[in-house]
Amino acid sequence: MLSDRAHIVTLVVMLGSFLLAGVGTPSPASAELAVQPRFIVEEEYSDNYFLSQTHEVPVWQTRASPGIAINGLTERSRLDLDYTFSYFWHRTDRNDVDMSKQNYAGHDLSLLGSYLIGTRVTLGLTEQYILTREPAASDALSNIIDRNRFWRNRVAPFISYDMAQWGEVKISYRKERLEWLEQDPDQENSSENRVVLAVTHHLNTTNQAELEGQVWKRDNGGTLSDYVAYQGKLILRHEFNSLVSGQAGVGYQERHFQQSGLGNWGEPILQVGLKGATERSKLSLFLQRNLVDYTIGNDYFKAYRGELSAEHVAFDVIRGYAGGYYQTSIYKFSPREDHTVSGHVGLGYRFVRDIFELGVEYGYTDRSSNESGRGYEENRVFLRFTTLYDVGSK
Repeated sequence: MLSDRAHIVTLVVMLGSFLLAGVGTPSPASAELAVQPRFIVEEEYSDNYFLSQTHEVPVWQTRASPGIAINGLTERSRLDLDYTFSYFWHRTDRNDVDMSKQNYAGHDLSLLGSYLIGTRVTLGLTEQYILTREPAASDALSNIIDRNRFWRNRVAPFISYDMAQWGEVKISYRKERLEWLEQDPDQENSSENRVVLAVTHHLNTTNQAELEGQVWKRDNGGTLSDYVAYQGKLILRHEFNSLVSGQAGVGYQERHFQQSGLGNWGEPILQVGLKGATERSKLSLFLQRNLVDYTIGNDYFKAYRGELSAEHVAFDVIRGYAGGYYQTSIYKFSPREDHTVSGHVGLGYRFVRDIFELGVEYGYTDRSSNESGRGYEENRVFLRFTTLYDVGSK
C-alpha cells in the first residue's frame, strides 16, 4: 500500500512541477497563473452525529481548514490544483461517549494537468484524494452511515484527439483505491480498474452528442463479491442560449458478480440535467437512475435520485443559497428499500472586497427504510468564516 501511494504522490508532484514550469516560462501574453490561498473556520452542531435511528448523540464539531487553489494556463499546458487540509475537533455533553477518538486530520486534493502535443493530441492526468469521516464521500449514491475514517484515491491518465469541428475522441484509465483506517467487519478495502472511451460529435454550434463506453473491475478485500461491469451510454447536450444548457442521457449497465449465487445484474441508466447562470445567480437540476458502485456487505442497489441547487448574490455582498436531493434506493439482494430526503439553506455576508465571508447554514436529512434500524433523522447547523484571497495573477 505504501509503495502505491508513494508512486501516486511522486507522479502528481512531477506532473505539477512540469506544468508549473511550463506556465512560468512563457511571456505574460501567453501564460496565466492564479494562486488563491484560503482559510475556513467552521462550527457545526449535529443532533444525530452517528446517524442512528435509536441512539442519537448530539455533537459539536470545530473545523480549521487552510487550503490553496492554483490555476495555470499556457498555449500548450494546463494545471488546476486544489488542496485543503482540515483538522476536526469533536465534543458532546454526553458522559457515556468519548468524542476525542473522533478528532482527526482530513485531506482533500484534486488535480487536473494536461499538455498539448502538436495541434490535436492532448495528454493529461486527473487525481482525486480524500481522507475523511464523511460516509457519503465513498460513492456518489452512497447509503453508508458509519463515521469510520477512510481514504480514497483516484488517478486517471488520459489521451484525447481533437477532430476540429467534428468533435473529439478521448480514452482514459482510472485506478481507484479505497481503504478504511478504522474498520468494522463489513467494511472492506476495495480497488477498481476502469477504462473509458468517449466519442463526442458536434452536431452544430448548440448541439453535441457523446457516445461513451466503460469497462471496469472492482476487487474487494474480503467476503464482499468482486464484479466486472460493462456500460454504454449516449448523451445529448444542448445550449438553449448563453445562460442555459441541458443534457439527457440513456444507457445500460451490466454487472457480473464473481461470488457464487449472485449472478448477473443488468439495468438501464438514465440522466437528465439542466444548468443556468447569470452574473448573480446559479441554478442546477440533475436527475438520474443508476447503480451504486461501492458499498459494504453486498448491499448493492439501484437509485433514483434528483438533485437541485440554487444561489443568488444580492447587493453585491449577500449570498443566499439552497439545495438538496431526494433518493430512492432499491436493493438487489434483499427486500430493503430506502427513501432519503436531504436539504440545506444558507446565507453569507461578504466584506472587505469579497475577501471574507461570514455565513450560517441549516441542513436536514431524513431517511426512512422498510428494514429496522436503517432509518435516521438529522438536523445540522453551521457557522462558518471563510477567507479567500487572490495573491495576483500574471
